[in-house]
Amino acid sequence: MTHLRRQLSFGHKAAREERARRNELALRLALHTVPMISFEWDIVRDIVRRFDPFDSDHSSSTGMFSRFAAVRDAVHPEDRIKFCADIEAALRGETERFQTEIRVLSPNGIVTWFRELGIVERDQLGRPLRMIGVAHDITAQRDKHALEIAPAPTGANSIFPLKALVIDNNRDAANRLALLLGTVGISVRLACSSADEIGAIKDFRPHMVFVEIGIPYMDVIEVMRRIRELPAGNKVSLVALSTSRVEKASLTGFDGLLTKPARFEALLDLLEKLPLS
Repeated sequence: MTHLRRQLSFGHKAAREERARRNELALRLALHTVPMISFEWDIVRDIVRRFDPFDSDHSSSTGMFSRFAAVRDAVHPEDRIKFCADIEAALRGETERFQTEIRVLSPNGIVTWFRELGIVERDQLGRPLRMIGVAHDITAQRDKHALEIAPAPTGANSIFPLKALVIDNNRDAANRLALLLGTVGISVRLACSSADEIGAIKDFRPHMVFVEIGIPYMDVIEVMRRIRELPAGNKVSLVALSTSRVEKASLTGFDGLLTKPARFEALLDLLEKLPLS
């Protein structure tokens, strides 16, 4: 019996490792068309992983590992206090998301400006577990003395840009999903209710629509029907959003289900399965 348990444990571990490898590879491939760096910080174990799609070494999909102290020390001395303050504010929940604009000093003395955005995942008690986000190189804009922060690059820069509409009256949940989608280069537009989603679909022409099926007074079936009746509406992938697992019967007409709060790994798995065109 002990031997059997060990075999099962090993099998589960191998499956988890393969799943993680596949998800990380999917992320790197998605980022190859987007000028950004993705990062993930395991706060509990203090492990920071950075995925640079433009790194010349493509043989590994595990990213580059470091500790938070190493990341902090790479920040320009004049920006270090601000960087740590922005991190602390996000971890304490004082801000909706982590956001900062800093200079990074390389060992050879080259200074690069980055604008970083991230969200903090927490346990049931609200304690921070993980931060995931993206860093955009804005050195060119800084060198031109731009008066405004350059907008974050999106999938619109890729050869086959993907666009997503998120319909959710929970602004925090919608922003979280938008950031995760943006991490893999998908351009996102938000709609708070069914009242403005059709106009957004006509103007934005998304490839996928995420719909919170629990929005009060919203007829989900009617929303789906109106989407399908639009030009090329039958090519739009519809994804149901829910805070809990729902019966299959209530998912008729949807191409997938994403349970909230959305997790990065679950989103990557979903995107691989959607019939995107």
